[in-house]
Amino acid sequence: SAATEKKVYVSKAKFDREFAMYQELSEKTLSLVYKIGEIVLRVKLNDKEKTYEQLLQEVTDLDNDAEFCNKKFGAFISEDLFEKYKDLYRECHEFERMFGVWSVNSQTPMIIVNGVHMKGEELKAAFIEKQKVISNKSDQLLKDLRQYINSLECE
Repeated sequence: SAATEKKVYVSKAKFDREFAMYQELSEKTLSLVYKIGEIVLRVKLNDKEKTYEQLLQEVTDLDNDAEFCNKKFGAFISEDLFEKYKDLYRECHEFERMFGVWSVNSQTPMIIVNGVHMKGEELKAAFIEKQKVISNKSDQLLKDLRQYINSLECE
């Protein structure tokens, strides 16, 4: 019947739109997560091809872009996934803050972070560990997203 065809068409259009939103969100989030991984690798290898200031600007731009995308699509995507993306971005902000403080004070014997005195190497170890947390949360989010998309029915 015409009513059934219209319902199927609307359902398919809604699925396609939602799928496109998750695709864009995943792409932006993955770019952010990979940039954080690149920063950690460059710090470990003492690679100065790019300044820490440049790297911090790049990761901040990617973070802003991904977070804006999540907010832009927030009303149209699963609330659970929206919150998981927000949680991942909170971890990314924390990484950026630690890396930013370290990058301008790495030669300072003692750095104060949230009122805590840390040696430069301790802060470096902390943001390297934070990158692992981000990577794990990102992997879990991709699994959750895959599971969610597979659960959607497009009649």
